[in-house]
Amino acid sequence: MRAQIVMLNSMSSHRSGGGSHRRHKKHQSSARDAPRPPSPAQILEETQQMLRELQVQSETYTTQYDYHVREARRLQIMMQSASEERALLSGSAAAVHATRQGRMVDHAEMEARREQLDGEIATLELSIQHYQNASAKQTPFSFIQHLSLKMRDLIVEAKAQEAMQRFITSIDEREILKLASSYHNNEPCQMFQPIKHGSFNVCFFVQFSTPGSDGAPERWVVRLPIPDLIPWIDEKIDVEVATMKYVAANTMIPIPIIRAHSSAKNSPIKMAFIIMDYIEGKTLKELGFVKDFDVWCSVTPQPTRAREIMYEKLAQVYIQLRQLEFPEIGALGLPKGDDQSIRVRHRPLCIEILLQEHEGLVPALNFPEHTTFKTSKEYVDALLWLGDNLLHKGKNSMIDIRGERVLYASHHFRRFTMESWLDPAQDCGPFVLTHGDLGIQNLLWDDDLNLVAVLDWEWSSVMPLQFLVPPPWLDGQTIDVLCHGQILYNSQVGIFCDIVRQQEKVLGCSPLLSDEWDRRKGWCHTLVVCALLRPEYVFDVYWSFINYAVVGFQPLTSEQMKKYKEITSQQLALFMENDNRKVFLLRKEEEQRVYYKEEECHFGALLDC
Repeated sequence: MRAQIVMLNSMSSHRSGGGSHRRHKKHQSSARDAPRPPSPAQILEETQQMLRELQVQSETYTTQYDYHVREARRLQIMMQSASEERALLSGSAAAVHATRQGRMVDHAEMEARREQLDGEIATLELSIQHYQNASAKQTPFSFIQHLSLKMRDLIVEAKAQEAMQRFITSIDEREILKLASSYHNNEPCQMFQPIKHGSFNVCFFVQFSTPGSDGAPERWVVRLPIPDLIPWIDEKIDVEVATMKYVAANTMIPIPIIRAHSSAKNSPIKMAFIIMDYIEGKTLKELGFVKDFDVWCSVTPQPTRAREIMYEKLAQVYIQLRQLEFPEIGALGLPKGDDQSIRVRHRPLCIEILLQEHEGLVPALNFPEHTTFKTSKEYVDALLWLGDNLLHKGKNSMIDIRGERVLYASHHFRRFTMESWLDPAQDCGPFVLTHGDLGIQNLLWDDDLNLVAVLDWEWSSVMPLQFLVPPPWLDGQTIDVLCHGQILYNSQVGIFCDIVRQQEKVLGCSPLLSDEWDRRKGWCHTLVVCALLRPEYVFDVYWSFINYAVVGFQPLTSEQMKKYKEITSQQLALFMENDNRKVFLLRKEEEQRVYYKEEECHFGALLDC
């Protein structure tokens, strides 16, 4: 039976690649009595239920799996870029580049990067071959899960990557070292590990000879926002610094100490920056989360000791955030003038607003600077407007693949959210501080599963309480996979909620969060929040989750699936009787064709280079 559950976890995994994972030492079981394990008949019934759900997931993926030549061409560009970088990582070329940057060659890092590129190239070759040769019916379920149809402008994404590389190349590391020293009594420092970057920032890691509080050399991170990728750098830095200072002053959540920060206008290096302490730690992925079955997974309702400890530390973060209430929705800002308080001063920026700004969709029309919201309804309506804006103005709406189902999902997701999901009793609050990007990449742990740092508060904002939901990664899956099956996730949410209640007692807090989450257990509210903040998920969240609630059942047999398809066909036909919707679809189909030609010209020109 355990082999069956391992197989199910493997089938629903959204990750690729191998590599060894260090096994944790096994933690001793907790002293409290474990609940009675389920009977073999119960385990068999639950497993069969999961298998039926996976069958439905497979059919759902197949209906979305219409390949296009542009995907193969885009992947070819990515592979060409990776191959060129791989070629440049020869010893002589790397040495020349490092010398120009005034630093030593890190041969170990070079070799690690070469191995990483080899893996990426192999994966891209497989993907290209698959796009070119496989049909939807011939595609194995395990590979289909790696596809996500994104309503994003791929040309803009490609240009953003080019801008990032240009910015990184333009930086003189000696200037970064000089900057760090200027905030450390002009003490010399050196880089102690290679540059790293995320989607919007570049990080440099510097080390001084002076020992820190732990006796080891003091280490800092110098983080630079990438100008071409962040149009509102000063605003974002003000939000992040204010939030981190507020969290440090009002909670016990572990975060790095900020040593210095500056806008581009006042910066000695003419670039905005934040300097903060470097925190040594590992992500859950590096600690083998989910993949190391014996450590993280259990065949009984009782969690493993490792997962229990992790949930306890994570619960403490959520509990403390829940305590931080504010009178309006927005983002925190630093004191101005004589006002010495950190309070809500900015609009609640999210990643979607930034992406739409890059694509020229002008999201600031509904989110101008310093805009705050007094009610949940007002804020949710603004987020739904972002989704409409992406659908109506975006170039890559997937209309040619998904047709009227895109418009139907957008229309009915709005209706469901405003009429059924949004809680009118909480319209005027509570409004609480949220992190904005609390993924496993932003949580650092030590080997004993102590949480040592919560990183990257740049997307933090004050939101309605309904937006403070359990993270979507509790069962080790991505949002794309979670859309198509919530059984395992909901079971983990139940365990997590119980631990939240226990930790509220440990911290001496009132059960504000556990009472709220207990009311909502059994239904995946996390998916609604994800779709509101990232409308490219609306299609999958609606059709693979919400519409089942609207119809009244989730099809788990072929007969139920037949009935479900009949109902949805009738829904779509009735919906499309509106002539304005027909005109809209025709316009978007034409815009899609024009965009494909633009894509072909852009990526084709790169291929011909």
